[in-house]
Amino acid sequence: MSKDSLCARSLLFVPGNRPDRFEKALRSGADSVCIDLEDAVTFDQKEYARNETTRYLQNANDATLNKLGVRINRGVHGVADLAALRDTRSSISRLLVPKVKSGSDVAEFQEELRGYGARIVALVESAEGISNAASIVSAIGKDGELMLGGADLAAELGARFSWEALLYARSAIIMAAGLASIRVWDVPSLEIQNMHEVAEEARRVRDLGFDGKAAIHPRQISAIHTAFTPSEAEIHQARAVVAAAEQSRGNATTVDGRLVDGPVIIAARRVLAAAQSAKLAEVGGT
Repeated sequence: MSKDSLCARSLLFVPGNRPDRFEKALRSGADSVCIDLEDAVTFDQKEYARNETTRYLQNANDATLNKLGVRINRGVHGVADLAALRDTRSSISRLLVPKVKSGSDVAEFQEELRGYGARIVALVESAEGISNAASIVSAIGKDGELMLGGADLAAELGARFSWEALLYARSAIIMAAGLASIRVWDVPSLEIQNMHEVAEEARRVRDLGFDGKAAIHPRQISAIHTAFTPSEAEIHQARAVVAAAEQSRGNATTVDGRLVDGPVIIAARRVLAAAQSAKLAEVGGT
């Protein structure tokens, strides 16, 4: 996977049984695209989706593959998905594995994926998975990523699919990811009309520490990118903090009347890194 593909702010899901939408998704402006063989595909369409996806991957160029991920199934269909993906010999950027519940669960599918090469994204979407988030992170290692599966989790808990109901789960997954400094994706918003609502949710998860947000409709992409791209004012402030810190050579200093200390400097550098990542994503189309 190229460095640019690690800068993705958005990941747009497209159903694997709708090959007519693959190219449209890639032209949507999303940094990454995930062909979904799991939730978006009914059981009677699994084989068709798998065949159409592998046919597309076999004919895709490297630039397209670097932007693509695939969400496989678990169980019998998952075994068939992995076998088909291996046969394509195509180097997709991400392989999304659903319903990951524990570190031992990770070890099991890592053995199945040995030698495949794609970055593994473990979807944590159950109470058991949230409880075992730290062990999942430990098993997946620094090269893996996490994604919150909020819809499945809410359904299991009998909770609303809302900000308040999912706040604990979001916080727990962020804390676990921090143990290994790995990337974390937020669950897609189900809102496809009110983009102000999507933007506000994206801003909130960014503030919690998420690196990007999944999407289910191209309309959501711009709102997500705006939330995860630092504003000019934020970049200007971060540059001022870093410059002041370098000039003070470790001594206490201030910027705009506010104390500049270690945590403030770290936060400023993160803003500048996020801005650079956004620039790479825009230029690289990943």
